[in-house]
Amino acid sequence: MLETKAPREFVKALKKFGVKKGATFADINAAMLERLALDGKPHSIAAIKELRESVGGKAAQRIELYAREDRQIRLEVSFDGDVPAMPEASKPIDVTPKLVEETAPAKPEQ
Repeated sequence: MLETKAPREFVKALKKFGVKKGATFADINAAMLERLALDGKPHSIAAIKELRESVGGKAAQRIELYAREDRQIRLEVSFDGDVPAMPEASKPIDVTPKLVEETAPAKPEQ
């Protein structure tokens, strides 16, 4: 549905929002989300999040587990697709610590 060309009446009505001739429903949807994201109203945050997720994918969720007792649990994680290989670990930067003398700030004159 989103890849279907939008009717001319839709495109003509939304031309002032940047929708161009031959636009698809996806183009119209993107233009309207962009407009909502930039208008500065409370719903802007939701529109910005929707735009970000449509471009970059859904953000990773942080999960924290707490237990009152010392218990062992088993977690299984599954992925929808192939898991990309981890990059090779680079060598750590070799840094030599340098002693820096602390000086007390000057006392203001009275």
